[in-house]
This record gives sequence, C-alpha cells and structure tokens, in this order.
Amino acid sequence: MSRQAWPVDPARRAWVGAIAAWAWPAASAPALPQAVRRVGPGAAYATLAQAVQDSRAGDHIELTAGVHRGQVAVIDTPLSLRGLGDGAVLDAAGRHAMGKGILVVKADATVENIEFRGARVPDGNGAGIRLDSGHLIVRRCRFIDNEMGLLSSNDPTVILDIEDSVFADAPRHAGLLHHLLYAGAIARLALTGCRFENGWRGHLVKSRARSNHILCNLLRDGPQGGASYELELANGGHNVVSGNVMVQGPRTQNPTLVAVGFDADPALEHSLVFVHNTLVNEGPASARFLHLVRRRMPQLRQTLLANNLLAGPGAWPSQLDSETSGNARIDVRDLAWGDYRLRAGCLAAVDLPDAWQMLRAITPPLGSREHRPGRGLCSGALQVIG
Repeated sequence: MSRQAWPVDPARRAWVGAIAAWAWPAASAPALPQAVRRVGPGAAYATLAQAVQDSRAGDHIELTAGVHRGQVAVIDTPLSLRGLGDGAVLDAAGRHAMGKGILVVKADATVENIEFRGARVPDGNGAGIRLDSGHLIVRRCRFIDNEMGLLSSNDPTVILDIEDSVFADAPRHAGLLHHLLYAGAIARLALTGCRFENGWRGHLVKSRARSNHILCNLLRDGPQGGASYELELANGGHNVVSGNVMVQGPRTQNPTLVAVGFDADPALEHSLVFVHNTLVNEGPASARFLHLVRRRMPQLRQTLLANNLLAGPGAWPSQLDSETSGNARIDVRDLAWGDYRLRAGCLAAVDLPDAWQMLRAITPPLGSREHRPGRGLCSGALQVIG
C-alpha cells in the first residue's frame, strides 16, 4: 500500500487547531521541593503519615526501597512523594485513609516509583490512590490488587497525568466492579506509556474527564482477565486516542473494546481523534472495536478515525460524517502473539494533519519513545522507532 496524503482543507485545519488548544490547556506543575523528608527503617520518620503531617508546601518525601506495610496517608499540601532505589511498596495490610484507600490526595502532588497494593475499604472502592482535588502527576508507579487502582473525584478542576505506570490484577469480588483506573468528571486525564492487564468485571480504563489524552498505552486483559471494556470515555468530551495497543481477551465480559459517550451530555460539544491504534479481538465474533454512542452526542464534532489496525472479527463505525482513512483489517494470525507486530512488514498509513502526527510511539511492555514524523509510518500503533 503506497503512502497517501491526508487532504487538509481550511475548515478541517481550523477544527484541528481549535480542539488542540481547547483540550490541552497548560497547567502548572507542583512547586519545587523545599525540604527532603525520608521515611523508613533508620530514617528520620517511621511512618509516611508523620512525614506528610510535618511537610510544608513544596517538600519532597522519600520512601526507602522495600515494603512499607500499613502505611496510609492524606496529602493536603502540595508536595512530591518518591520511592528510592528499585521502588517502595505501600501494602495496605488492612488499613486505609478516610475509608478511601492507601493514599488520599487533596492538593497538587507528584508521586513516583511506588507500588500501591491491596487497597480494601468498607464500600468496596478502596483505591491505591484516591484523588480528591488538585493536579496529580504519577510516574513509574504500580497499582496491583486494589479494589480501584486509581480513583478520582468528580471535581471539574482536577487534572490527572499518568506516565509509564502499571495497573494490574483486579480482585474478584462478587457483585462489585473493580476498574483498574477510574477518572471521574474531572478537567483532564492524560495517560501515556502505561500498561493495564488482568481486570475483572470493571474496565481496564474508565474516564468521565472532559478531555482525555490516551497515548501509547498497552491495554491487554490477558488470557485469564475478565474485564469489560478496555477503554471507556463515558461522558464523551474532547478526546485524542493515539498509538495504543488494545487487546480484548477470550474471557471478556463485554464484547466492545472501546466505548465513547454512553453518559455524554447532549448539550455539550464532543470530538474524537482516534488514530494509529492497534485493536485486537481475541474474544467473541460479536465484538465491536469502537462504539460511538451518537444518540448521546448530537453535537459530536468532526471525528477523525485513521490509520488504525483492526485484528480479528468486530464492527467498526461507518457514519458518513466521520473521516475514515488508512484503517486496515487483518486476521489475528497475521500478528506475532504477545508482540502485536505484523508478521509481514508494515501497512503504509496515510499522512495526517501536523497536529495529529505521531510524536511518540509505544515501546511494549511499558513506556513510549519519541517518534520522528513521516519515518516508518505504519497503520496501527507499532512503528519503526527513529
């Protein structure tokens, strides 16, 4: 397949620029550290809660490498929290903060290199991190065996950025929905270079954010997982979903991989840029790769569905007012299992407007790297890294 050029007329260029500016407002990062407070055996603080209580705005808290059992805390002043060495593990061990989870965040914060494990609370929504307010940045963290990996409030001023983190192993509790990540009706969710696997009944990723930037993630439930959607953007909103590998497993509890707009406000405008994703159905023949709930989004602005690779059986949107080009259907057997690259080379993609060029590409099993636009441009997420 030869490479083509995506036709860009002035109206479409204006739409691309307007959505990019509206959806990704600049946000200030938390303040720089003012003091360093270390927690762990032989350190100045025996417990995380003590260190947080003594902290002032901008302080930096360090957790020594290893397991910290029963250490829970509420962050209500801007600070950063980091695990040292190979990382710190906050094992709930039956404890929780405010009946919400291991770490409750109520102010701007950065959290790095920490594993959150085993969150359980009376209402069944125990989170590794519960984000109530502020701007939270999460980098290189792990959320394992929590009732909710990370759960946010519905505060419309909240911003959540997550990079290079792992969410896995939802507990299997009858009658409960355990999402690995659940962002409420916040201002923005940015999710980059993360891995999700082994869900149960709930979704791997669910977001009600007004804007969602889902970039270069691996969402693969796996052979033993039993999640519903791989990705749900329940409230619609302004969304960019680019460069992801999303794989529906054989034990899925819902045949749809990606759903957008089931609870959308019909009075608001919505948009969707869905490009360079690899969608793999290892489950039922009745699957749907992408479900756009148009009846809930009468003001769905021009959608861009381009350069996606669809492996296995499944329905794909066919609305005439959606822009669709460069999408390719293949058999699951054409992919290398577990790697999801084409066994035979690259299906050339169409060129997209500058605003939606791939600047990063996924590097499974975790993370992403810079990608030079126009080099090794293939349909799907897995690109030649230049």
